Amino acid sequence: MAPMHWGTFILSAEPVLEPLVRVRAAWEKAGLPREDLWDLPVGASRVLG
Repeated sequence: MAPMHWGTFILSAEPVLEPLVRVRAAWEKAGLPREDLWDLPVGASRVLG
């Protein structure tokens, strides 16, 4: 999974990093492999092969 646009737009009163914090916590709680969560820094890319 690759979360998109977190920290890019201020759309609510929540802290800018709140969506990423929540998705990381949910991912861990679900017991999913960390390497399958592509929480890339803003502006980063990843090559699919």
